[in-house]
Amino acid sequence: MKNFIYFIIVVVIVFAVILFSGGSKVENNFTKEELSKVLENDYVEGKVDSKVVFIEYLDFQCPACKAYAPFMDEAKEAYGDRVAFVTRHLPLTEIHPNAELAGRAAESAGLQGKYKEAHDILFDRQNEWSRKRLSLNLFDSYMEEIGLDMEKYKEDLSSDAVIKKVKTDLAAAQFLGLNSTPSFLLQGEPLANPRTIEELGILFDAEFLKVSLIKEGEKIHEHADIKIFLEGEQFDLSDEKYMSTADKQLHPDVHLHDGNGEMIHIH
Repeated sequence: MKNFIYFIIVVVIVFAVILFSGGSKVENNFTKEELSKVLENDYVEGKVDSKVVFIEYLDFQCPACKAYAPFMDEAKEAYGDRVAFVTRHLPLTEIHPNAELAGRAAESAGLQGKYKEAHDILFDRQNEWSRKRLSLNLFDSYMEEIGLDMEKYKEDLSSDAVIKKVKTDLAAAQFLGLNSTPSFLLQGEPLANPRTIEELGILFDAEFLKVSLIKEGEKIHEHADIKIFLEGEQFDLSDEKYMSTADKQLHPDVHLHDGNGEMIHIH
C-alpha cells in the first residue's frame, strides 16, 4: 500500500512538471556578445535598430520590478527615439512561484500584439495575484480585460515556443550571473539600478558618443587611472615587467606602457 502511495505521489509530481513547465529543452549556446544585442524574439520598445541597447531582466511577481515600472516608462519616453529597450524574463520561482507563468502570460499576449498591456496589468494587479495558488487560469480575467482572443491565449500559454522563450531568458540570465530582479544591462554590461532619469541619461550619452565615434570594426582607446594597495601600501606597477612594449605586448586590449604605472590603456 505504501509503495502504491509513493507511486501516486511521483505521478502527480511528474504531471505537475509537465503541466507548468512543458517539455521544451533549452540549449544554453549563448555568448555574452549575442546577449548584449536585440535577439529575434525579444520584446523591444524604442528604437529597435539602435546600437545602444538597454536590457531589463524582470520578474513579474517581484515588488522591486513593479516599483521600477514607472521609471522604465519615463526612460522610454525620454530616450525611446535613440535606445532599444529590451525586456527579458528572470523568474525567481523559489520565492515567486507564480512568476514563470506570469512571464508566459505576457509572452502569449505579445503574440497578439499586447505585451505592453499584459506587462502593465500584471504589475498593476501584482498584490492581487501574487498571493494566489498557481493555476493555468490564474491570469485569464486580466487577459480578457486587455482584449485578447482567449482561445488563442490559452493555446499559446502552454505552447513549447512560449515556455521555451521564458526558460531561455532565465538560462541567459543565469549564464550572465544575474540572480536578482530587476537586473539591467547597458551594452551587455551589468548596471547598478539607476536612481534617476538624469543618472541614466549620463550613461546613455556616453554610449551615444562611443557609437558615433566608432566605425565598424574599430576599437576605441580609453585611459583610466589605476592604483592598487596591498596592506595599505601602494603597489608599484611602473616596474618594467608590468609594461607592454612594441616587442612585448602583455595583452592586446588592456595594458600599461612608457613606465607609467598609474594609467591603464583600454582598447
